Amino acid sequence: MRLPDGREIDDYYQVALPDFVVLVAVTADDFAVMLKGYKHGAGRACLTFPGGLLEPGEAPEVAARRELLEETGFECGEIAPLGSFIVNGNQRCAKAHIFYGTSARLVGAPTETDLENASRLLLPFDQLALHVGFDGFNLMPHATALGLAFMHRSRLAAAGDRLVSCDALD
Repeated sequence: MRLPDGREIDDYYQVALPDFVVLVAVTADDFAVMLKGYKHGAGRACLTFPGGLLEPGEAPEVAARRELLEETGFECGEIAPLGSFIVNGNQRCAKAHIFYGTSARLVGAPTETDLENASRLLLPFDQLALHVGFDGFNLMPHATALGLAFMHRSRLAAAGDRLVSCDALD
């Protein structure tokens, strides 16, 4: 590895994992589309948002929409990017692309056959913070996605309060 100052380190290793997406999808009546399924890294059933690996050459938003449909049978109206984040600052590991989707609606049955055998859940968005760190909602990318979703919604509400109403001149 070559550092920005030109030094080289022979025995510095990185973990190379594929990039992935996490989508906080919310229905029109403000319920989050969630999954609960076994995660081998945690050794237990975990509460998660839909998400998964990007296919080669696939755009992150396309992957987020695909994963939502495959895992839950839901589709979203609008999807907003909440940022892309390196999972580990020193080893990199992967990049997580986080999204927030609105107007989620059921359009079919899930088609994904993951090993996780996940169940679909609809949970009130305003109660999700109560689950973080409990109930198996302990995977960092999903807890991070929730925090980003709360910040996104706060920014939208604040911007809405500052918008000036425009009246027609004629």
